[in-house]
Amino acid sequence: MEMQTRLLGFFEERVVNSIGGVSPIKLDVRVISATNADLTDQIRSYQFREDLFYRLNEFEIQIHR
Repeated sequence: MEMQTRLLGFFEERVVNSIGGVSPIKLDVRVISATNADLTDQIRSYQFREDLFYRLNEFEIQIHR
């Protein structure tokens, strides 16, 4: 959950602090993510942050075998 909080902060601020760095670095990036877990179940069981899910879920592609 701590890493999810950090990721959400990055997506909102678009700034990172390098280790040993003096000033924050502003970034402009695109993120592609994938999972084999059902994130709606993960959200219901409080294992995945709902606000992070909505930030990442710009569009969804489902692949079925």
